[in-house]
Amino acid sequence: MSLDSTQLSVDEILRLATPRSRQYFPPTNEQRAVIEAPLEPLLVVAGAGAGKTTTMSQRVLYMVAHHGIEPERILGLTFTRKAAGELGLKMRQDLGVLASNLGRSFQGDPTALTYNSFAARILGEYGATIGVDPDSRLIGQAQQVQILTEIVQNWRGEYPEEDGRYKPTSSIVAAVLALSGHIAEQNMTLDQGAKALRAFSEELEEIAQSAGKGPTGSLKSMITVNANRILLLEMARVFEDYKRSHGLIDFSDQLLLATRIVTENASVVRQVRSDYQAVLLD
Repeated sequence: MSLDSTQLSVDEILRLATPRSRQYFPPTNEQRAVIEAPLEPLLVVAGAGAGKTTTMSQRVLYMVAHHGIEPERILGLTFTRKAAGELGLKMRQDLGVLASNLGRSFQGDPTALTYNSFAARILGEYGATIGVDPDSRLIGQAQQVQILTEIVQNWRGEYPEEDGRYKPTSSIVAAVLALSGHIAEQNMTLDQGAKALRAFSEELEEIAQSAGKGPTGSLKSMITVNANRILLLEMARVFEDYKRSHGLIDFSDQLLLATRIVTENASVVRQVRSDYQAVLLD
């Protein structure tokens, strides 16, 4: 005979999910507040060693046992493959113990992915909605460097002004990859990044003009660095065009394009929300 878990307290649920061979440690008041929080968006700020993975798994237990959410409709997202693996294993093990002690079974398993893996799924299923080939091939850093090196070596445009950092080809390649990555992390396209950098250049020039003389010292250095970034973005644009024409994407593209898909297509958002009733972000 199975128990009606919807009537159980947090501690009763967590005890039932603890193997008999292990001692049960109740959650702290802060952890308990997270575990019992209503099924609505919630921001939790926690540092390293605060027990995030355990608390996320315990929240999953509570959502399944108390709210009746099927495990297969729960998605956990984190930054690294290691963390995603640990979270997925923890959730499956805890739910397995809970199901056994409740005398019932649950539908499927929760999903734990990295942000990039989740973005890759969205891109694979819905990439065509923004004109991206769903079969685009993911390239790693070595291939990015190889392609960009050829672009830089055959560059016919203006090179960044010499400031001690952009002399060898490898330095320019690294700078282009870093800059385009930073822009993608801000959920900006290269065009938006270039616009922001040009606006910043204008602000720097206005500051210099207000001083009544040409820029000197740190201000002059900032103007040079920003001008170089704008030139680097031109190379990044050629790199992006190359990837699109050859059916290639990198990790930064995954996040940026997936974000664009869910931003521009309400139907995709509805479908993803119907697939996953609860999402936990680490």
